Amino acid sequence: MASLTSARAATATATLPSPLLSPHATPAESSTTANAATDLSLFLEPSFDACSYVSSLIRDVDASTSSAAQHPSTSSSSTSLLQPPTDPIGRKSSISLSPVTTSPISAKNDPGSRKREQVQEDIDLSLAISRLNLAIEELDRSISTQVTTNAPELLRRTSNLATMQSGVGQTRDGLKLLDDEVKNLRVKVHDPFVRLVKLQADLRSYDAAGDLVARTSKVVTLARRLESQMESLFTGKRDKLEAEPEAGADETPQSRGQVHGRDLSRAALLISELTTLLNTPQNDSSVEPSLLKLRIVQDLLPTLESARSTVVDSMEDMIVRGLRDLSPIMLGSALQTAFNLGILPRLVQDLLNDLTEVVKERTAAAFDLSTLSRQLNSPIPTLETSTPGYSAYRSGRRTNTTEMERAKQQQVWADALWKRLESLIVVEMGAVCSKVYLLEKVLKLKSDSETGVNFLSAALEVLGDKPSYTFWLTFAQSLQGQVMSATGRSGWLAQMLSGGIGAKGGGEGFPKLLRLFQEFFGKIGVYTDIQYSSVHQSPETVILLKSLGGLERDWVDRSTLRIGEVLSSVISRRTVASGEEEAEEVIRMIANVLDTSRFDPLLSRTIVIRCCALVDQFGAQMESVVGKDASVLNLASEEGVTHTKDSDDSLLRFAHTLSEGLKSISIDQELKPTTTTISANTAITSVTTSSTFATIQLQTTATRLISVISTS
Repeated sequence: MASLTSARAATATATLPSPLLSPHATPAESSTTANAATDLSLFLEPSFDACSYVSSLIRDVDASTSSAAQHPSTSSSSTSLLQPPTDPIGRKSSISLSPVTTSPISAKNDPGSRKREQVQEDIDLSLAISRLNLAIEELDRSISTQVTTNAPELLRRTSNLATMQSGVGQTRDGLKLLDDEVKNLRVKVHDPFVRLVKLQADLRSYDAAGDLVARTSKVVTLARRLESQMESLFTGKRDKLEAEPEAGADETPQSRGQVHGRDLSRAALLISELTTLLNTPQNDSSVEPSLLKLRIVQDLLPTLESARSTVVDSMEDMIVRGLRDLSPIMLGSALQTAFNLGILPRLVQDLLNDLTEVVKERTAAAFDLSTLSRQLNSPIPTLETSTPGYSAYRSGRRTNTTEMERAKQQQVWADALWKRLESLIVVEMGAVCSKVYLLEKVLKLKSDSETGVNFLSAALEVLGDKPSYTFWLTFAQSLQGQVMSATGRSGWLAQMLSGGIGAKGGGEGFPKLLRLFQEFFGKIGVYTDIQYSSVHQSPETVILLKSLGGLERDWVDRSTLRIGEVLSSVISRRTVASGEEEAEEVIRMIANVLDTSRFDPLLSRTIVIRCCALVDQFGAQMESVVGKDASVLNLASEEGVTHTKDSDDSLLRFAHTLSEGLKSISIDQELKPTTTTISANTAITSVTTSSTFATIQLQTTATRLISVISTS
């Protein structure tokens, strides 16, 4: 409908007459008149069709309306579509005749021509007006048709618009009611909720304040109790001892330590409770302040630190005196104090570290040959014998010491070293071992009365291994390392510590070192469960003695060297002489070395195994030699056969005598068969005593040798 209205307005505008062009027209007026002449020519065309003209007008209006709907502006309105375009070029403002092209001079000179043109203009104007009227009528018909066609749609949209306006009003009323309800709910719910949150925050603050007051009160109460406990612990005891000197003199160190330790453990418990209260983590640091920020608590901190320092010093002093005097009561009270302070695992670890450090230092000092050389004011002895030079012989002067002086020097050194080793093993390690076992025993027997926690279990969480095992392992490793290092630097020391029975000095050497360890085992067996006998050897003793494996191998090699040489020479020489004397010599050497090692079960087993291995080796070689002789017997001459038979007979007599001697030696051994289960850690495969083991091994070896003799 808006497009039809715009088209009618445009057509009506085109019907307005415009004045003729005057000779004095402005350029703008000339441009407008030219446009009007162009519009007039449209209506004067022979092919002019009113329907087509109206349709083009409607299409133009529809196109302008569509473009305006696609690109709306804030200043446009629905009434702007009914206005004609303002562009002078596109606007059809009026219809007029074509401008006169003849000059004024020719018009004055030719009046007939001017008249004819005026008549023709009137005719064209009448034709244009008539065609314009036809276009207007066609436009009216199109408008009527459009109105008739679109009237229902217009009415429907108008009705919808009215209905929509009613719904919008209801919605606006509903929103207003909703805003009122929200305001009411805010007053009824939100404001009370905000107040409730504020009150809850205040309540938390009040609860935190109350809890802070309660904790502060408890801290102050415990601090006062601690002060009174510390005063009674020292001042009260001093006054009591001064008032009753005789009663104080009658008390033993253990009883005084027990009473003193009980008071000390109470003070430690109070210190632990105070420390726990002061270091308790806060649930909400923004609400609940720390106790350490309070001035009243800050004033108590110096007293607490002083009391802690005093208790710790007294506890450490009690531990030192308890270990020195081997007092389990005093040591138990000190450990109870450490447990109350919460430092028991760390304290036990520090004690064990100190004791193991003592073991390492004492072991290193015992094998420090440089220090001993300075003490004796004598150089370290050597194995090499100095040979005088040619110039010394010529001058008649000797630069080296005599053999007597050299032997005396070595004896002085040996005595000093054995004294050092005896002091290390028996005295110093015995003292350290007693302290370690006392510490472990007290830890094992002591438990907290309130929590029921065993002290040893609490300490093992940090230590990992028992204190006794750590001691034995440290002693064995330190001893092995120092022996290897010292014997590597000094060959004379290696010979002294591993000298066999053939060496100068008789039974000294490794057997003497083993006797020192046996004395050490006997000393500590009084207060430990350590056993070292022919029946049973504790795993700890085996661990320690196996650290001397290098010295043991050297001593066994030296002791059985002559036995191996004789057995090898019997096979290699193959003399016709009788073999009984050599066999008797081997038997005596075996008996001697067994007697020398009988005092130590582990050494005795090693010697028996070595001697039996040498005899078995001899038997295998003899069997091979005799078998070879039998294979070539037919190829030899009569004299060679006789010599071979005599040699074999001599060898068999030697073997027979040796087997009988081994049986005799096995009978001489103490027969005490005892089945004792030994731990696998002892590295001992037999479950019999050392004497029974020697008897069985020697009899078995003799039986194998007899079997070889019979087959040969």
